[in-house]
Amino acid sequence: MLLSAWLLSFLVNMLRYIGFRYEQDEHQLRIRSGLLTRRRYIIQSDRINYIDLRQNLFMKVCRMTSVQLNCSGYGNARRELPVMVPMIPRQKIQEAVSSFYPQAFPKKNQFRAPNNGMMTYLYAPGIAAAVIPIVSRLLQNLLPQFSDFISFGMLMLEIPMLWMLVVKTVAWRTTGITVQGNLLCVRYCRGFRFHTLLADRSALAKIQIRVSPFQRWYRKCDLHLYFYGSIPHGHPLLGFRIQDVEQLYAQLGLSLPDELPECGIHRQTENTAPEA
Repeated sequence: MLLSAWLLSFLVNMLRYIGFRYEQDEHQLRIRSGLLTRRRYIIQSDRINYIDLRQNLFMKVCRMTSVQLNCSGYGNARRELPVMVPMIPRQKIQEAVSSFYPQAFPKKNQFRAPNNGMMTYLYAPGIAAAVIPIVSRLLQNLLPQFSDFISFGMLMLEIPMLWMLVVKTVAWRTTGITVQGNLLCVRYCRGFRFHTLLADRSALAKIQIRVSPFQRWYRKCDLHLYFYGSIPHGHPLLGFRIQDVEQLYAQLGLSLPDELPECGIHRQTENTAPEA
């Protein structure tokens, strides 16, 4: 049943994006796609909030990327993705986004999670991966007549958790942010998907800093970046050192609260840049 649903979703997306073409110049991006229902979009370049380069683990290994946009009116409909390029080799990304960000975007992170911050990324899937077999064994002892069914369920739950452990290990080594002139390059992972955001500094609306009681002891925090646009959730950078956040704020021209190392759960700073 799950396989059938996946195949149906794959077929719908294939019909939606077959014949995908895009053209761009200094002022506009023109996109067309679709076989049965043909779609045409004309997007003003100065209305794009940021570029989102998305990958799963297989795409990351193969150095392939999906280029997506964040702007009002595109990708907001049901089952519609804000795709600019469905799939592109990594070495051609700069060419694809050059009309929006002509400067070469950085290959390495200026600020990243520290080497001793691994558990910030691995503790949740690690605990789940350890607990699932224990719970399965207890259920098998209590309900031996359903032993095969429980074993199958345990396997179906354990495989994603082990895969998540691999994904989060890669995320720990790749999450970070770089400030390069007016360009922000933000790399992070949400769920099983890796994101690289390219945005102008003026598109940054808010930075939220969260410090858990455990992080307070090690002078670390989590950053959640919010950009102008239609997506309400933040873009998380987990397990950053306070001193790195201080340097990041200095480069962005923002002031960090003096009480941050002693604060409770979170502080947030609004960007004073005008909305685009």
